Amino acid sequence: MRILHVSGYCLSESNGVGRLLLELIYEQNKNIPDSKIDLLLTQDQILNDLKFDVYFYSQVTKKFFKSYDLVVFHGVYFLNYYFISQIIKNYNIPYLIKPHSSLVVAAQKKSYIKKCLYYLFILKNFINHSSGLIFTSEGERFRSLKLKKNYYIEPNGLCAPDPIEVFSKPDVHVWNFIYIGRIDIRHKGLDILFDSLFILKDLGILEKLNFKFYGKGNRKDEIIFRNSIKRLDSQSVTFNGPIYGCEKFECLSASDVFVLTSRYEGVPMAVLEALSQSVPCLVTPETNIGERVIDFDMGWVAECDPHSIANEIIRIINSPETAFQQKKENARSYVLENHSWTVVSQVSHLIFEDFRN
Repeated sequence: MRILHVSGYCLSESNGVGRLLLELIYEQNKNIPDSKIDLLLTQDQILNDLKFDVYFYSQVTKKFFKSYDLVVFHGVYFLNYYFISQIIKNYNIPYLIKPHSSLVVAAQKKSYIKKCLYYLFILKNFINHSSGLIFTSEGERFRSLKLKKNYYIEPNGLCAPDPIEVFSKPDVHVWNFIYIGRIDIRHKGLDILFDSLFILKDLGILEKLNFKFYGKGNRKDEIIFRNSIKRLDSQSVTFNGPIYGCEKFECLSASDVFVLTSRYEGVPMAVLEALSQSVPCLVTPETNIGERVIDFDMGWVAECDPHSIANEIIRIINSPETAFQQKKENARSYVLENHSWTVVSQVSHLIFEDFRN
């Protein structure tokens, strides 16, 4: 069976979906029998040392698609996807769409008018002629636009390296909180998070925290972000730019709590990476992993509200040591049992089998 993944994302360390795709396709080729799985990119980019076949839309002809049994599109807001879908329809090749949170209702508020027009003239037809949608969680499906389509749940996967060090909270009560991700004020809820930090400062609690931010964003968001740190005027809060690879996992392992207060997500890779390093997480329900965080006792959930987040941080720093250590153990166990590539590839295999022959 030949399967083609199609992506308009940049395959870089700074792009969560792009980084995930490289691992996903490699692991599918390795773990799914009797299949060859390739990648088509709609934007030209420089790639090195890939262990599967990659093609560029600008360099292929219509006949290129004829040999595939199934096509999987990643994301939805890429105009070339519509043209590709028209080609594969002519060859009677089924296709699936994995939106990666692009169809979450809250996500439509950004560039609302453009997205309404795009949906009306292009996206509606693209989705209607698909064979179904692939969500990363039930939470993502529940919070997405209500579309009468078949759907599948395929969780995100990751290779979980061993924690670089086993962190033990010192006697001096300074808690290490960390955020690693895109500096996107609205999407990642950073405005709400900073409002909660102002509340903690007014209460005299911020000095008990060490809050490190890592990431990069567009120029406008970074200016707003840096200005928020200046207004906060606290040595407890620092912005350290982007971080990748081993250095990222070292910083995670040296942290107490990972924080993500997004307004919408699929299943965020940053949270899974933190959990894999035995770092409990503070998240909002909109991250679509909040229920799992509670059910598996591997962190805390706050509403997407400054007071709720501030109250949860106060609860965290007052939590018993034994309860905190249990959350650390549960965090890594959860990732290994639910998001290893062996598990995810089995799910992918079941989805693809629906389209064999």
